[in-house]
Amino acid sequence: MEPRDRRRALLRAAATGDGQAAGQAAGAFEEIAAQAATALAPPKPRHEVVVLIEGLDRASLGALQYATELHPLSITALHVAVDPDRARWLAQLWAKVRIPIPLEVVDCPDRNLLASTERDIHERIRDDTELTVLVPRRRFARRRHQLLLHDRTSAGLVRVLGDLNNVNVTIVPFQLGRSPHTLPPAEPEATAG
Repeated sequence: MEPRDRRRALLRAAATGDGQAAGQAAGAFEEIAAQAATALAPPKPRHEVVVLIEGLDRASLGALQYATELHPLSITALHVAVDPDRARWLAQLWAKVRIPIPLEVVDCPDRNLLASTERDIHERIRDDTELTVLVPRRRFARRRHQLLLHDRTSAGLVRVLGDLNNVNVTIVPFQLGRSPHTLPPAEPEATAG
């Protein structure tokens, strides 16, 4: 029986008046109370956001916009550079477009994106800081264009970074190949005649 199911059974038995179960339920209750206190503790005094950037596209811009809506203390765009020429090009484009969020480029000579990203994020962790990592995910309107490699990389990042203390990983989905959602045209107002 899973711990969660065991706790539920104990709490039910205690509610029906079973004396032995009541003692065990008290222990389960204390365990739940301790978990709730930790999970609902006041937030850390600092909140920083790192947006993982593959390129400068609508998905990345959407993730950067979402980062600003979180109102963190700082936002950093992070590009893990597998290709140094592409990284230079991205840095030049970033400066030319004048994106107000700093772009940091991390060298990845062994082409291991997961390990390089984990190392960089691990260096940013501090006890007084909650770190949110945003991973833009591109979805394609036509399934055959879905990038399986990109999906595996983002799933791997969530798995690896999600295990780090004080780190929250959020996938920011973006649908490619569809026109942006627009509001329906407003109906003309009726005039009193």
